[in-house]
Amino acid sequence: MNQNTPAFFARLRELVAAGQLDEATNLLRQLLQNSPRLDDALQQSGRLSDIERQIRLGTVSHENATVTKNQIRTGILGLLTEIEASIGAGGDNAGGVLNPAGVQAMREEVDKAVTTVNNQGTDIKNQFIGGTFNNPTFN
Repeated sequence: MNQNTPAFFARLRELVAAGQLDEATNLLRQLLQNSPRLDDALQQSGRLSDIERQIRLGTVSHENATVTKNQIRTGILGLLTEIEASIGAGGDNAGGVLNPAGVQAMREEVDKAVTTVNNQGTDIKNQFIGGTFNNPTFN
């Protein structure tokens, strides 16, 4: 991987912070394809699918759903930290952690996802312009 690695992981963290857990887990799964750490990403993805199904069915309380989603966020962020540490400790792609063939494609997907998140923020900004809320931050 090249010098864009820290920015790539920062973007994945932005997706997690924005609540885009589906996109973050999908990108993480693709990034770790053919890697020993793929199972960790699959575990978090499966937990997310399960809690979203329970929410749709109304079989989980709001509090339990929130706790589970926070645990998933923590798991994803922990996995990202472990990957970064592995790369930092042993150079590029230490221990075959990442799938080099898919890294560029993942960067492009993350860029697209972050653009989507940022555009949603722009839409919110446009709703306030000319309204009663006139904060210079949004101009």
